[in-house]
Amino acid sequence: MTVAWKRVIAFQIEQLVEEQKLSKTTMAEQMQTSRAITMMSGEI
Repeated sequence: MTVAWKRVIAFQIEQLVEEQKLSKTTMAEQMQTSRAITMMSGEI
């Protein structure tokens, strides 16, 4: 994946976060990323 595509995807995610007023943790939980798993297990 090129840098340009990564920037486009990052921009689109940022727009959705703003529209839906999501926190990073909530977004991570919905995407089932390692950040969400770490937060749910209380390791931070």
